[in-house]
Amino acid sequence: MPPNYDELIKKAMEINPRLVIREAAPEDASSLADLMNRTYARKRNGDYFIWQYFSQKQSAKLFIAENDGVPVGIYGLQLRPTTSGLCGNAIDSLVDESFRGRGIFNILENNALVYARESGARFMATLPNRPGMLARSKQSGWNMVAKIDQLEAGADSLAAFAEKLREKVGALPKNDETQTSKKLIYFIKEKNFWSWRFDHNPIYGYERVAGEKESFAIVKIFTDPITKKVYGDVVDFSCDLSEIKLLLDLYLRACHQLQARGVETITTWVLPHLALAKILIESGFQTVEQERYFCVKLLDSAPPALLDIKNWHLTQGDTEFY
Repeated sequence: MPPNYDELIKKAMEINPRLVIREAAPEDASSLADLMNRTYARKRNGDYFIWQYFSQKQSAKLFIAENDGVPVGIYGLQLRPTTSGLCGNAIDSLVDESFRGRGIFNILENNALVYARESGARFMATLPNRPGMLARSKQSGWNMVAKIDQLEAGADSLAAFAEKLREKVGALPKNDETQTSKKLIYFIKEKNFWSWRFDHNPIYGYERVAGEKESFAIVKIFTDPITKKVYGDVVDFSCDLSEIKLLLDLYLRACHQLQARGVETITTWVLPHLALAKILIESGFQTVEQERYFCVKLLDSAPPALLDIKNWHLTQGDTEFY
């Protein structure tokens, strides 16, 4: 049963009488970074919040919960187009550890929900870790659609990967109409989004790998600060999924570029129902579990098909943390 937000908010405000909810402004950036950095292992700076919420052409808002003027919780929402209508994409959602269990998350989410509905969103979605998934599925009426694993190829398998993938490419038909992008639900990325997301990101540096027919992949190199191990992520790509040969050639180019830069392990997201995933696994990639989940909340007139992961195409680039 969907939560009664009026009751939840009333109860939460009784517990937190000095709580104030408001929209974030650019001058909040440094205090928001402080809140996130004492909550999450991944670190952000004030530039991240300026970039994420105040520099993009797509609509986004960040709601802040303050107690005595100090931020104790945040909830971000991007309005992003998909092939199944407008989505309220929830990101950067957290409550300070000392204020958890007091209903603050529900108040923040209600503000985001109102914003999503007023903006015409058909559904909300998010890719949280396990605590975030449990907070939503148990308290807020979300549906946990799928656990998202990643594909990974280490140094040993990378050595033979290129040869195996070339064999696969040569044996495949040109197109696979069963996997056409027109039949899947995915986040639509226009030219200005690619530029904002990857060319102007204040946290990571990305590279574009050019393929044929104006296709391209987005890759990122990351060095673990403790182990010093160098990872390469194939974060995203622009290529129709039905163009299977073109797509595999693009992955081959991306992996070559990462290997040439000294990468020891390559990771990527490809959902297991896609033909691409099967071919990558047969060519040397392995499925590696991670604590990442895809959750969807249906709003007015949203189709039930949104709750079946086999209807979706998602990449690392659809998250805010890759």
